[in-house]
Order: sequence, then C-alpha cells, then structure tokens
Amino acid sequence: MTLRSWAERLTQTPFAADVVDLHVKDTLVALLAGLKTKEGQALSRLYSRAGPAEMAAGSASIARLSECDDIHLASCVTPGSVVIPTALAFGAGHSDDEFHRAIAAGYTAGLQMGIAIGGAKALA
Repeated sequence: MTLRSWAERLTQTPFAADVVDLHVKDTLVALLAGLKTKEGQALSRLYSRAGPAEMAAGSASIARLSECDDIHLASCVTPGSVVIPTALAFGAGHSDDEFHRAIAAGYTAGLQMGIAIGGAKALA
C-alpha cells in the first residue's frame, strides 16, 4: 500500500459525530487542566503570537502535559492531544462533516501507526 492510497482510505473513515464531539470535549478539558500548570502557562505565553501550526503544537503540548488526555493502550498513543488542536487550528471554513471526518481520520492514522510500531513495546 502506498502512502497516497492509505491517505485516500483515511478520508473515508467512518465517524459518529457524538463520539467525535466527546473526543473534542475530552481534549479541551485536558488542555484546560494543562493551562493550570506553570509549564502550561509558559507554553501558552510562548505560543500566544504564533501561527496556526505553532498554536496547534503548543495546544497539543499543553493537553499532553496534563496527563489526563485520552490514551489508546494497544497503540500507546494519546491521539486527542495531537488531532484535536490540529483540527481546531485548521478547521475554519470547513463543514461540521469535514471537521468530524478529519478528526476521525487523524485518530485512525495515529492509532494505526502506533500499533504498527509495536505500541508500548516501542518505548524500550
């Protein structure tokens, strides 16, 4: 399978809007928890004047440092901390359906890659 065919398959990832909305809310709570820390506040200041890509990276870092973001144990991936900030940073002007599908595709890509490299076994 080529990267292109894999990416094309990802655009067809099925999703349930209510599940995607739950992932968004879960990640926003992790982000808010991270903002309560000194590290999160420092990252917020650092990325406050950045562009969308940097804002997504900063938000991902803050959500992840909260240690309350979602984890998929088999892949050892916390997809929400990366996928949700990225979708929010670049989702303007897109339909709800496109937004939800992008999040579903991001989750699928992250989890598949985490499993492919061995999940928690890859940490060693």
